[in-house]
Amino acid sequence: MKMDQHSKRRWISWLRLVTRPKKRSQWQAEASPENRDSRYYDQAMKAIRQGRTADAAAIIDKVKSEEVKASIRASLASNQIKETIEQGQLESASAQARTLPESSRIPFLIQIADKYTKLKASEPALLCLTEAEQLLDQLDPHYRLVFEVEIVEKMAKLDSERAYQSAARRDQKRTESLPRRTRPDGRQHASQQPKLYTAG
Repeated sequence: MKMDQHSKRRWISWLRLVTRPKKRSQWQAEASPENRDSRYYDQAMKAIRQGRTADAAAIIDKVKSEEVKASIRASLASNQIKETIEQGQLESASAQARTLPESSRIPFLIQIADKYTKLKASEPALLCLTEAEQLLDQLDPHYRLVFEVEIVEKMAKLDSERAYQSAARRDQKRTESLPRRTRPDGRQHASQQPKLYTAG
């Protein structure tokens, strides 16, 4: 059925009306709590990236989900630690890093160790790397291996013996986590013996 010009204009006007973007207050009121929290999270992350940490902190009070609140707080804490490291306040950065969940501490401990290394302070650098190594089991196996190699390489620049010991410990842990395979005579396969790698 063909529309006359008047009907067509009314149809177009109606389409424009129903597809017109709603005012911010309208879609905020109609959105689900999950959608609102998602938008608040995005706003908080943008504020943190732009250095507006006070604005990001203020957004937390608007969020309903405790999980989203925790994520924003963790991002704020991480940002603060980064700034503290950049300012050279390494002891303070270490203390702040230890307030994070264990798996989240590792990259910050490595960054702090790098700063100490540049300052020729090998002992605190090694302490940070050793602490990071002790937390590796909290990570997914893929990321664990990446950080493991990085830690050993950084240790090797400071103390080759301690780097070797770290590598040996990690190899031993991997071996212990593998399913045990035995030969008919009951002895362990050679492939199950620890394989050590040395720092270059």
